Amino acid sequence: MLRSQKLLKAVKFPALLARYQSTAEQAAAKGKPLQIMSSAFVQKTKYIRTAFGDLYPDTTRGDIDMSSCDYLNYALHPYLNKIDGESIIRRGRISFNRSGCYVRPPASSVYRLEDAITEHTGGYQTCFVNSGTEANVAIFQAILENRPELPIYLDKFSHATMVLGANAAGRSDILTFKHNRLDHLRKMIDENGPGLIGVDSVYSAYGTVAPLEQLTELTRDTGSILLVDESHTYGICGEHGEGVVKELGLEKDVHVRTMSTGKALGAGGGAIVLNEAVGDHIEDIRKGTRMSIFSLAPQDCIADRLLETLRLLKEEKWKRTDLYDKIKYFRESCMEMGYNGLFVKGETPIITFVIGPVDMATEMYKDFVEKQIFPSPHVYPASPRNRTAVRFTVCHGVTYEQLNHVLDTLRNLREKYKPETWVDAQGIDLF
Repeated sequence: MLRSQKLLKAVKFPALLARYQSTAEQAAAKGKPLQIMSSAFVQKTKYIRTAFGDLYPDTTRGDIDMSSCDYLNYALHPYLNKIDGESIIRRGRISFNRSGCYVRPPASSVYRLEDAITEHTGGYQTCFVNSGTEANVAIFQAILENRPELPIYLDKFSHATMVLGANAAGRSDILTFKHNRLDHLRKMIDENGPGLIGVDSVYSAYGTVAPLEQLTELTRDTGSILLVDESHTYGICGEHGEGVVKELGLEKDVHVRTMSTGKALGAGGGAIVLNEAVGDHIEDIRKGTRMSIFSLAPQDCIADRLLETLRLLKEEKWKRTDLYDKIKYFRESCMEMGYNGLFVKGETPIITFVIGPVDMATEMYKDFVEKQIFPSPHVYPASPRNRTAVRFTVCHGVTYEQLNHVLDTLRNLREKYKPETWVDAQGIDLF
């Protein structure tokens, strides 16, 4: 016991003594065991557990998965699965049992994949990692470490892994600008100075699109750093699926691109793509981030699969054409039925209904599940408590027959849920 605690006990000041006691000592003094799990955490996850229930989509029994981001159906591709399996048999599932900071053999498929992604995206250098989350966490550390003076500007709807990356770099002083409001961003930069700007090319929550051309202009004007997460556009945008940054000819203007290869490319992994201004630091990222030092390196079997996926991606333009035809059909059909919310209009695969009350959104989700339809309920903490949403994603693998079943269900539920009364149809500022 600290000398000061002995003194306080001696003079009988219990209120002051409590300040010096540890939480464990206080709990023991009251005869209660120390609570292990945070009550705030448990309460937060209660919303998620309630919304999802214990059911899951099983396409083998006819369920329609409208929550998947396997946009081009490559995750289920028999040929790619065969490539994956053969690579595992030949190399082993864990072919490089070291951290990512170690030097790989020159013949590693991971190096070949990095070169292929660089060529495909028009980047300068690429680092392949285990996930999109790892990509964002690693690059945020690389940019922000020991730079407390560098402001961080994130769009209100930027992916949560960017916040995670900033926090992992010891930063919580994030400056959030209104969604796609570049006038607000410019004002913040005028007040706080140039910094790191983090946006999504397509925002996963609502399917909205970042104004990338204007963002690159603002970045140049202010001398800032631009990071774009292309997880929901890499593979489905551009002539050969190269992503929206290259499609717009902005590959030299965007300093860093991050992406998940677990969505349109259908295999676990992520990538950090650097432009020429920062590309010479690729080895620093491979060897110096906490993720590369303390995480298992990405494996060759995934790289083997993704190399073949990239080849198919360039050849199978028809899949992207079919995907966008189905997106258009679903969106226009929703609007014809009176589902005219703010996020129904657009061209991306993500269609979100912002309903409002959590109970209504949860009940609607369960009504869909009863019809063997599985959208994605967006509840707190993914959405604010009073702006709970139900998100549908359209993928190439869903058939028109299945889409019509979803649309028929929406039609039958229209009177019950009255979409004209939802938050996204009320002209309320969600941004």
